[in-house]
Amino acid sequence: MPAIRDFSQAYTTSTSGTTIIVPMPAYEQNDLLIALITADTGTATWSASGWNERFRQTNTSQLCVMYKIAGAGETDVTFTASAAETFNGAIISIRDVNTSTPFNG
Repeated sequence: MPAIRDFSQAYTTSTSGTTIIVPMPAYEQNDLLIALITADTGTATWSASGWNERFRQTNTSQLCVMYKIAGAGETDVTFTASAAETFNGAIISIRDVNTSTPFNG
């Protein structure tokens, strides 16, 4: 049965930059990693190497949910936005998931 293994979080108030670095929580290879990134305003797009966007909602602020299946050598993640803003970020590691269909399996 899937269960949360660990989580980490980060916050930045720098409106001159377009990145936030979120530390990698404890994980094992094949864990599902879910990132939750928020911005104070409607940042248009997010990216991070090897991560897939699952959901994005924009109103007066923005929430973006990204995910990936953990490899053997994950490191802290740099998420890049298309605009400078204040960001919050968190990563949750979830163990015992179906790596082929982690969301509807």
